[in-house]
Amino acid sequence: MPAFGFSVGDFIAAIGLIAKVIRALKDKCGAATEYQHLQLELQALERTLRYL
Repeated sequence: MPAFGFSVGDFIAAIGLIAKVIRALKDKCGAATEYQHLQLELQALERTLRYL
């Protein structure tokens, strides 16, 4: 059976990166609407990866 090519470490790294981006977007005062939407999408992705 072929492997997916992703390890637990990959998921942990992705979660860490997403969390950093979310923090950076939150720190940006007056972020544009597009960035606010991106922040929401990244938070949803982070929750999904943590669930996996």
